[in-house]
Amino acid sequence: MWERSYDDVSMDWNAVSAIANVLVAFAVTITVVYLAIQIRENTRATRSQTYQLATAALAEMAGIIGADKELARIFRIGGGVDERDRAWSDGSGRVWFV
Repeated sequence: MWERSYDDVSMDWNAVSAIANVLVAFAVTITVVYLAIQIRENTRATRSQTYQLATAALAEMAGIIGADKELARIFRIGGGVDERDRAWSDGSGRVWFV
């Protein structure tokens, strides 16, 4: 009369375990998606910052060279660009010296 069957209790724990496993799998999936988005945004930010720093360095160099005629002449001579050289573009934005 007072005996109790534990078969139903073990089935309940199995159900709880299965539900917990589903929730864990869902949480892991959401975490992986979130990390992928964060990595992509970080990559974009890093590329943007690199481009901005390179552009700023080139602008600073152009400002220094353009501030003095003698520096501009030295840069032209050192860069191998002579007044007699001709420049042409292939339409892609690149300039070629011939």
